[in-house]
Amino acid sequence: MAKNNWRGIGVDIDHSICDSGPVWDAPMQQFCERVAWECGVSSAEVWGLWRNMNDDIYLTSGGVHPSKYHRMGMRIASKYGLDFERARQWVGEMRRQIYSAVPELYPKTRETLAILREVGLLRIFVTHAPVGLTSMRLRTWGFEEIPAFSESTLRQKDGATWVNAVAKLGLKPQEMIAVGDSWPGDIEAAGKAGITARVWIRPKWKILEGKCKKEEVPTIEDIGQLVQAIIDNFG
Repeated sequence: MAKNNWRGIGVDIDHSICDSGPVWDAPMQQFCERVAWECGVSSAEVWGLWRNMNDDIYLTSGGVHPSKYHRMGMRIASKYGLDFERARQWVGEMRRQIYSAVPELYPKTRETLAILREVGLLRIFVTHAPVGLTSMRLRTWGFEEIPAFSESTLRQKDGATWVNAVAKLGLKPQEMIAVGDSWPGDIEAAGKAGITARVWIRPKWKILEGKCKKEEVPTIEDIGQLVQAIIDNFG
C-alpha cells in the first residue's frame, strides 16, 4: 500500500457492501400485487412494467430518490385506471418501507473495511442513496466513523462525484482507490476523476455493466475479495 502512495479508498454502498435488493423489491412487489388484484390483471405483468420503468429511469438519472417511486407508482395507476388517492396511499406505504429498512451487509464486509483501516487507508463511502437513508444505515451498521459522500439522487454518478469525494478526504486522485459495482457510476466515473486504481465488483444486474472494459481493471465477485485483488493487481 505504502509504495503506491495510496492514502484513501472510496467504496460504493448498494450491492457493493450490502444486498439492497430484498429491502427494495419486497415493498415494490407488494405494491404491484395490490394494483394487479385491484385492477384484475396479472401481477407478473405489473411487476414487469415496474422493472422496465425502473431501468429506464436508472439509465437517465441513476438515482433512488423517493420521488422516482412516486412517479412510477402514479404512472402505473394511470395505466390501469386505479383511483389516484388509493394509489398515492399505497405508494406512500411502499416508500416508507423502502426508506426505513437497512439491508444486511455482505459477508466479509466488516473484516475487509477493518483491514483497510489497519493498513492506514482513509475510508469513504460514495453512494447514490439519500443522505438520511445513508446516515441511518451507517448508524445501524456501526460505521458512523466512516465519512459518506452522497451524490444527488436525481442524476447519475459521474466524474464530479468522485472528484468531490476525493476532495472531502483532502487527497489527490492518484492517492485514492475506487471500488464499486456500477461500471459507469463507479469505475468509469472514478477514472474520469483521475483515479487509476479501481476495482470492479461484478454487478448483480447487467444494466450496471454499461460499456464495461473488464481488461482495464481487476474484477472481483464480492467485497471479501477486495484486499487480495489490490495486492495481486497493484502490489
